[in-house]
Amino acid sequence: MFSRIMQDKISPQIAAAVCSILYAFWVAPVVAAKSPKDSVKQSQDETKGSKEDLKPKTMQEELQSASPAQRKQLEFMIGMQLHQLMYPGLEDLGRAVQMFQKDLGAEPTGDLSEGQLDELFIRVGKQCVPDIIFQTPFHSSDIDFIKRNGFATVRGTAVLLDDNDSIACPINTFDITCHRAERYCELRETYLVVMPKTHGGYTWAFDERTALFDIISWSDDTIEAIDREDEPRVRTSSLSLNFKTKEFFWITKNSGNDTELLTGKKIERLKKPRIAQFVKGDKIVSDYFKKLKDDAQSFLSSEFRKKMEGLMQEK
Repeated sequence: MFSRIMQDKISPQIAAAVCSILYAFWVAPVVAAKSPKDSVKQSQDETKGSKEDLKPKTMQEELQSASPAQRKQLEFMIGMQLHQLMYPGLEDLGRAVQMFQKDLGAEPTGDLSEGQLDELFIRVGKQCVPDIIFQTPFHSSDIDFIKRNGFATVRGTAVLLDDNDSIACPINTFDITCHRAERYCELRETYLVVMPKTHGGYTWAFDERTALFDIISWSDDTIEAIDREDEPRVRTSSLSLNFKTKEFFWITKNSGNDTELLTGKKIERLKKPRIAQFVKGDKIVSDYFKKLKDDAQSFLSSEFRKKMEGLMQEK
């Protein structure tokens, strides 16, 4: 069981090492032929053993059934995981396990349960927050925009105005370019998809998509445009750009169709128009990653965090 847990919860490199370490331990040895009576007894013992194998085993039970060399290697791997959370896993594994259990609010038995082992790997996985710089073209103004000589551009991060709703990808940047003579606007969206893994950590992916909007109004201060519908859709969107007030909106409404013909799937209708505003987004990006890192630090050893807080308070 412990080997399966290790494969599911830690890096492929460590999982491969565990498999190689435990291979001889899990493979049954070849035995000589036995009499029918012995075979019956062996079958009964195997049945009994198989039922016992179904019972969850603690880390301590797994270690006790391993050879001294295997036990030492497995303990070292658990110690490395605790060490990443600033517990003394490589110096004093027993004490590190007890400290970890206390931080979980559990009895410090020194014997990790399967659930506690799961939580250990989750907390270690959440420490992997890379320093990603999301390129934003913002300068000193509230939002980047230009409108002159029949050309306009707006660059910003889209945020929903309704506090009860949240944009699918909060880390995004939109680049809108409008051409008066050709009577269209192009919206290019680049966004970072952050997907939490089941057992801790994150998967990161960048994506990009574009959309075209037909200009229906162009004045000295404003541009209004509606998206092109090559196929009937359940929802339709429009751009409302005001260069005088520096307010730029992306509005999505129900179109009146019940089914998205392009995909053949029904899409839930909006209860009210969804309004996203384009704003300066550098602080949004930095705040988002700060939250991820703050969450990761909250899983570090409480003793370590207290020491760090003490050092920060020293003058």
